[in-house]
Amino acid sequence: MFAYREYMSKRMSIARASSAEVSIDLIVSVLACLVIFRLAFSFHIDLDSGTSLAIVSMPIIFGSLPAGQLI
Repeated sequence: MFAYREYMSKRMSIARASSAEVSIDLIVSVLACLVIFRLAFSFHIDLDSGTSLAIVSMPIIFGSLPAGQLI
C-alpha cells in the first residue's frame, strides 16, 4: 500500500482507491461467472467440475467460434 500511495495523487484517499478496486474486481468476477455458466449450459458441460469449469469450458467455447484457435 505504501508503494501504491506514492503513485496516487495527494487528493485521493487509500480507502476510496481500495473500495473502487474491490468494486471493479467484484463486477468483473460476477460477469465472468455469468458468461462461463451461460456457455457451460449452452454446450452441456458438466457443472460438477468445480473450479476447473473455466479451464474445461474455455477450449470448447473457443473451438466452436470462427477463428477460435487464434484466440
